[in-house]
Amino acid sequence: NESDFLSIVQVPSSNTGTASGVFVSLIDASGSMGGFWKYVAKLYNEYAPKENAHTVTFSGSPSICKSNMLSENIRKHGGGLTNIPAAFQQLDKILSSVSQETAVTVLFVSDGQDNNLKTLQQRLSNLKGHQGRRVTFLCLGIQSAFPTYLSMTLRELYHNTQSSIPALFLIEYFTEAALRNKFEAMKEFFLQRKKIEVSPPVKEFPWSFEPSDKLYEGTFVFISSNDFEGTELTLGGEKINLLEHPPTIDLVLDVFRSYVQEMQMLSLTKSDLLVEQAGEALRAMIELIDHFKETKGIDLLKEFKLIGTLETEEVQEEVEHLMKLDFEQRVEFNKLRHNQFRVKGYYDNIELLAKGLGVQQLSEWEAAKRIGIGTITGNYHQRALNLHGLTVDAFKILRNEFLETYQNSPLSNTPSEQEESVITLENQKDVLLDPGFDKGLSSCDSQFDLVETFPVVGLALQVKRPPGLDVDPWLIDVRSIAKHNKQMDSFSLLKSDFRMVLSTGSGETEVINAVLPLFTLKDGDMQPLLSHGIFNLLMTFVVQRN
Repeated sequence: NESDFLSIVQVPSSNTGTASGVFVSLIDASGSMGGFWKYVAKLYNEYAPKENAHTVTFSGSPSICKSNMLSENIRKHGGGLTNIPAAFQQLDKILSSVSQETAVTVLFVSDGQDNNLKTLQQRLSNLKGHQGRRVTFLCLGIQSAFPTYLSMTLRELYHNTQSSIPALFLIEYFTEAALRNKFEAMKEFFLQRKKIEVSPPVKEFPWSFEPSDKLYEGTFVFISSNDFEGTELTLGGEKINLLEHPPTIDLVLDVFRSYVQEMQMLSLTKSDLLVEQAGEALRAMIELIDHFKETKGIDLLKEFKLIGTLETEEVQEEVEHLMKLDFEQRVEFNKLRHNQFRVKGYYDNIELLAKGLGVQQLSEWEAAKRIGIGTITGNYHQRALNLHGLTVDAFKILRNEFLETYQNSPLSNTPSEQEESVITLENQKDVLLDPGFDKGLSSCDSQFDLVETFPVVGLALQVKRPPGLDVDPWLIDVRSIAKHNKQMDSFSLLKSDFRMVLSTGSGETEVINAVLPLFTLKDGDMQPLLSHGIFNLLMTFVVQRN
């Protein structure tokens, strides 16, 4: 039916500017934070608002940091035991001094539990909560001791603004770059969001009891012709033709993430309607999944084998399929592959809730990961993304510089003398001469996109990667050079989790887990590209796997 449609729209930002407010930080400065403190202080000082701000650090008792600038010496802010409710009593005092009209953002940073669990419930009961102020409550959790249920209890007590703002930003593997990426993700929520008028009113979530005539800017809304009359929506005075806003995979991810975030928070409140509400969310998700199957032939719930679980033959099959695509298409395929993992993860979470299995049944750490599902990436993805000292924004600058060099340094048509990879059947020059190379590289939005799409071709090696290699790459120990499968590529190694076992005949095998790109003087036309920081980044990944 031509009148049937699905649409996803994002509520635009208001034109009147961001509402000013007060920013309050509650930062754990107990002894266990010592290993992280230097970087927490550095990045907090860089990212956190300083005007209309209150910085409270706490260990056994709270302390006010009047300058709103943290010292890298944790002893100046705490360093002892952990008394979380005492810090929130200080927050209560700050809130009571703020006018009812003033919006407040609270950032809670911690890595561990309160030290006196026996009296914790009683001390929490003395807290006053949001006191009628408009409070946005954010949590930054550091590694597996993060106090999930306590933090979510505090979120429920204080947070009363946009419910789809992520409740938890969780760092599973701590590095300075991982922390910077979390601050990058959080900073948009440090500023207050306004509500935008919507006409006709729409439901923010499938399970919402009533349509809303105002929604927070930045909200993603899924609209189906089954539940909506007409094809036009007015957002903040701007008319939107819903037919011009069909679902995309990126938009589906945003919608699913907001559903998961909201439903996980509802599960903590032990809502009597949780199973029915999750069922409504699941119905909407299935409608979108079916849409992609019917219109694009894409199964968003398709299971892919994880890297490291593929057999050698499966690696070769997947690489063979990808090598039939040009560079740009490979980038798109890999993005789709990873998005399908995320869509499946969101879907599975809602399905569990629809079966009555909420976060209350999970350990603290598993609950933290479930609640933070919209802001946390998987182990391998996060490790690859958090290359030491390089943010995603810095990567994009490096990528653009490489593309400029690529366009200004045209390669000759003279064939390279470098041998081809035994898997991809391409050498390094073949990779660079791919007709979709520049467009494909432009589509690489992160280091992870780069390393899984841009193969380094070289001599096949077996190496030992000892402890400390992530700090000093010169510790790498070359054990052997492959005698039969002489050339390999990092693309295939990545798919096999950096361990390929290939036959050499007579029932014998050789192990390959690294490559060393070697070139002759005839490859001089590639020199500007091979000496660029992008290629250095690729080689860092080949050597350190990070």
